[in-house]
Amino acid sequence: MLNILKMTKNNLKGQAWIETVIYTLIMLSIIGIVIAVAKPALQEKQDKLFVEQSIESMNQIDSKIGELMTYGPGNTREITELGIKKGKLTINSSADSINFEIDSKYAYSQPDQLVKVGKMDVITEKKANNYLVKLSINYTKENINIVFGDAETVKTLSPAPTPYKMFIRNVNYDSINKVYKMDFTLA
Repeated sequence: MLNILKMTKNNLKGQAWIETVIYTLIMLSIIGIVIAVAKPALQEKQDKLFVEQSIESMNQIDSKIGELMTYGPGNTREITELGIKKGKLTINSSADSINFEIDSKYAYSQPDQLVKVGKMDVITEKKANNYLVKLSINYTKENINIVFGDAETVKTLSPAPTPYKMFIRNVNYDSINKVYKMDFTLA
């Protein structure tokens, strides 16, 4: 009789461990499912934030250029917190434009539909599993010649852990051709 009681106690202890392992596996499975469902939504929200910050950065650059046109040649404006966490900012001197491209899970607009945000053109392109959001401001129509380091070049700024420190200088105003020359430099 004692042997039967000992066997029953051992079986109960073994059963408790098995139940604990099964409950743990069930909970881990549920957590895995929740993460699998929530991660794409979180990524899309994060990408939406990156796109909105990029639009804000582009508007900040455009605002500084507007100030420089008002205050004339010789003036310089500083952009102290130009953070690029995702995507790339391109200063294209040959096209007199500033562009920002970001791979995103978030579609800012309908794919292949041009949207105007102030002076900025925004277009979202559908890719395999995500979108490419392109932001662009072209200064040709405003008679602004964009240069980088006083040269007609293309400069691309990639993601960096610390913000870029950029300066924009109104070099001169060509009164004959009515063109402003804006020189971008990095500190």
